[in-house]
Amino acid sequence: MSSRPFGGYPYLVVRVSPGFYHLSVLPSDLSVGNLKEVARWQAGMNKFSCCLVLNEGSSIYFEPDGSEHCQTEIPGGGIVVTGKLQLVRRFPQTEDSARRQGELDAFIKARRQTGYAMGDLKKGGRQASAEELVRLAGKQPGGIPVGLTRCGTCGQWRGECLDPNPDLPLRVVTVHCRCQNDTLCASCGKPLREERVNGNSYSERDGHVWHLPGFCAFEHECPKKEQPRSAPIPRPAPRRQKRQPRGRRIYVGSTEVWGSMATWHVDYWIQQCGSQWMVHYKGEENARFDDGPTDAKGIVEAFEEHGYDIEEFLGQLRDVDEAAVKELAKEMTALLAKPADQTGEKAR
Repeated sequence: MSSRPFGGYPYLVVRVSPGFYHLSVLPSDLSVGNLKEVARWQAGMNKFSCCLVLNEGSSIYFEPDGSEHCQTEIPGGGIVVTGKLQLVRRFPQTEDSARRQGELDAFIKARRQTGYAMGDLKKGGRQASAEELVRLAGKQPGGIPVGLTRCGTCGQWRGECLDPNPDLPLRVVTVHCRCQNDTLCASCGKPLREERVNGNSYSERDGHVWHLPGFCAFEHECPKKEQPRSAPIPRPAPRRQKRQPRGRRIYVGSTEVWGSMATWHVDYWIQQCGSQWMVHYKGEENARFDDGPTDAKGIVEAFEEHGYDIEEFLGQLRDVDEAAVKELAKEMTALLAKPADQTGEKAR
């Protein structure tokens, strides 16, 4: 099996467990800052170490504790999979991303990976110190290892103890209860599994500390969303107005909207309604909403309310080969150029 790294930059490498990696192709038109946000969010939510590979000699590593560092070395080797972990959002597929995803699928197939994965056989434990051997020796009533306490919320055991496994003697392991499960899906925010992945839980039934390998996260399925995250915040319905004659819808362009936890793609159209205009929006998963009928000032205010880039919209508006649309662009440009005291507002 080759240790040659994949070359379809940029992409994200997630270390799900020792020697086991998940690769995701990322959009090549995203800025480095936005790519870093995607990787940073993935590491923070999954609690997996991640590597953003920008090119042949540039990689940025992101740890679950928030630390970051750059390296020239690209991760290679191990077991490699794709399409098993969700990113913070589902990026629109382009010709370039489809081509690189096909290259990644072929890359994985060519590795001819065989065998099976075991996860961390040492359960993330460490060799016990002399002080820990004394402090954690023995059993509690019921045969519970010393060092574990029952969680008052979920009823499971948590803490540090000596591993009861005789094949791993004198090793200290950390045991998590379900309340401590902070390994979450980067897309939906729900736990990847009931127990913490790459973590340990104690079973009273057999007296063992069980380790849940990171690749068990691949079984997670996001719940179906009743409302896509790109949908606008519900607003009161506008008063019903007398319907004005409407012209045809004219496609203007699109924008990429970055929120605090996610990004989404929005397309917009305009449509003349008498002396006013409608603006129609379409987000991801076919989410649609409208503004108007309104005038140039109302469109500017609507874009500011949505947090969309009004300058980008104006640039796209000027490119439309329609006299009425160009006139609308001039009106909006004039409004943006006027100081507050010339638009009828009092300066504070």
